[in-house]
This record gives sequence, structure tokens and C-alpha cells, in this order.
Amino acid sequence: MVPNKGRYKTKYSPSFVALLEQHLKDEWSFCSFGGVIGVSYGTLTNWLKEYPEFRQVKEKFDKVK
Repeated sequence: MVPNKGRYKTKYSPSFVALLEQHLKDEWSFCSFGGVIGVSYGTLTNWLKEYPEFRQVKEKFDKVK
């Protein structure tokens, strides 16, 4: 299961890693990914801190720009 320190039920799914990668490959923004999956930009940035595999995908595309 996904770690969240028992504070709340997270919407995060490991499948978002592949979805984010495809979204960024298609040259859409990181912020717009939140709209696609129905979460706020703040939630996305929290996930960057909590889920290394999610952060790695974003960092990979940040380097490309």
C-alpha cells in the first residue's frame, strides 16, 4: 500500500508514474497533469516529496527542458 503516515487516504497510485511520464513526453505541463487525474498542484508537489519514483519522472523531464 501507499505510505501516507495515516493522516489521510491518498489518491496516489503507482500507475500515475507511467501516466505522468507519457503526459510529459506529449509536452503537456506538470501542472496540467493534476487536472487530468483530478488533484491540485499542491497535491502533486506533496507527491514529489513522498514518492521518489514520481519525483524521478518529473526530474527527468525538467533536465530535458
